Amino acid sequence: MSNFKFILITVLLLCCCRPPASAAAKAPTAPYITGRSFQALAYHDVVDSVDQLDADAITLETLVNHFEWLQQNGYHPISIDDLIAAKKNERPLPDKALLLCWDDAYRSFYTHVFPLLKAYGYPAVLALVGEWKQTAEGTMVLYGDEEVPRSHFLGWQQIREISDSGLVEIASHSMNMHRSQLATPSGDRLPIVLGLHYDSSKKKYVDHGRLPAEIARDLQTSSDLIFAKTGKLPRVMVWPYGRYNTAALDAAGKAGMEITLTLDSGHGSIDNLAAVPRSYPGLNAETANLKQSLQEVGKPPLLRFIKVDSNDLIETDISKEANFSQLLERVWQMQPGNLMISPIVQKDGEIQALFPNERYPVLQDRLTRLCWHPQRRVATGVSLWLDELLFPANADRDEDIAFFEAMGRAAPCNGLVLDIPELAKELLQLITPSIDVLDGTEPRWDLTRSRKIRDQLIRSSDSAMTSRVFRALQGLQKWQPQLGVGLVIPPELITALDNKTTNRLLKIVDYLVPDLREKATAEKPGIKKWLAQNGLAPYQPFMTPLLTHQPSAGKRLKETLERLQQYGFVNRAYTGDHFLEGQPELPCVQPLISTRQFPFIPK
Repeated sequence: MSNFKFILITVLLLCCCRPPASAAAKAPTAPYITGRSFQALAYHDVVDSVDQLDADAITLETLVNHFEWLQQNGYHPISIDDLIAAKKNERPLPDKALLLCWDDAYRSFYTHVFPLLKAYGYPAVLALVGEWKQTAEGTMVLYGDEEVPRSHFLGWQQIREISDSGLVEIASHSMNMHRSQLATPSGDRLPIVLGLHYDSSKKKYVDHGRLPAEIARDLQTSSDLIFAKTGKLPRVMVWPYGRYNTAALDAAGKAGMEITLTLDSGHGSIDNLAAVPRSYPGLNAETANLKQSLQEVGKPPLLRFIKVDSNDLIETDISKEANFSQLLERVWQMQPGNLMISPIVQKDGEIQALFPNERYPVLQDRLTRLCWHPQRRVATGVSLWLDELLFPANADRDEDIAFFEAMGRAAPCNGLVLDIPELAKELLQLITPSIDVLDGTEPRWDLTRSRKIRDQLIRSSDSAMTSRVFRALQGLQKWQPQLGVGLVIPPELITALDNKTTNRLLKIVDYLVPDLREKATAEKPGIKKWLAQNGLAPYQPFMTPLLTHQPSAGKRLKETLERLQQYGFVNRAYTGDHFLEGQPELPCVQPLISTRQFPFIPK
């Protein structure tokens, strides 16, 4: 008997032995608890066998294994009604609440997933792209940047049946934004919702001011279509590629979709349904991988990174990109979690930018490419290194905000690091018990909460640099709300990081970067004592000690990284990766910087 037939028979038996879907949906499966958090999973296509897999697919057998594991381990799939009721304080969420989501509305949802949902009594969300549904059968649809048969996706009759079941929430996946557009003069194509659009015929960028209206029109058209075909207005928006910005969130709310689903990391909260994070089980993820991804929700990711000099990324021949290609090859071999770059360079005593802006001359328009390609080609995140050079004394607030908004549009990145000693000093003076918002339990990885607290500090703080930097971040995060923010702690302030101080700082930023770049600093008795403090162990996942590398000193860097590992720091980083010279040597640093290495924490 084939695996596929065996699974279908299993599903039929489950349907006979379990209560009807309506009963299962109404009867609580576990006592409610007072928790307000939940987790979410994003699935796509479901296929019959491993030879049919692509990057977004999972086999039916693996999906059954997922459902069985979730049931055996006490997870409780919830509906959108459950989330809304919890938000209104009508009833709390159950323990281990889990939102199951399927994007793109593949035909396999009807043939493979829907029977399983009915058998287990599991509610789910199904997101569809309106334009694909308007395409005639037998033709092709544009899926991202490639054409695929229309027959791969559900028809309206099947969607109505799924919607009428009461088990599945039909969500918008946009009307026609599940595709990319030309974003740079170099030919890079990015998701439409990111808002970067380059007109090659006119050789200029398209005015981004039209984007909010275009997104609003797309979402309203999608909502109207779903209502016309199902009789129900969509309450959920699922962002194509998981990308969004504040204009997109506003447009979704105005279109009646106040719940939107992303691919951000972290846990969901009924206090922030406007941008719900989701875990994404990769290629046919086994239950062990599913278990790990669910257990890691709400914990800070492994933060291992290298920082390169952006001057080394300036190309003498843009068409060949010799330097950038060399960096990508090195990053591929090293496999760090993140690559840190500066959006500006200093050349001939002058500050010049790597993106279009109105403050500095543009040396090369390359920031978008530098941010996007490591993510797409070598699976490494890119974070922007923001230092005090970006805050000239003669700039006013409006100029700062405009400059950082331009940076946010140009840099589809994964995070930010603030290397501004004056800011660190001001924050240490601010975090007193009198600031109620900073009190509470140990920190958790919650990017939304830290951003809200930064916004509050703008209004409540009299500290000039704090207000200035956080206003600038508001401008940048207008385009990328999901970015985590790290704060470099200067050497002279490191020993101030006791438990209480660290706890409060980690309400404002998402992780701390103790600056150990000077050899003499790392060897000072006070720093050594600080490194060895067991009392800081709960905070080590939120700390990334930063070293420096001098040319031809790879062995010394390796020894220092090993000492950090012995102190229990799973996060490690260094600045000064001289990739053009291959320094430091890969055998010295790759095992200690790669995120693929087991993050062992000594007892």
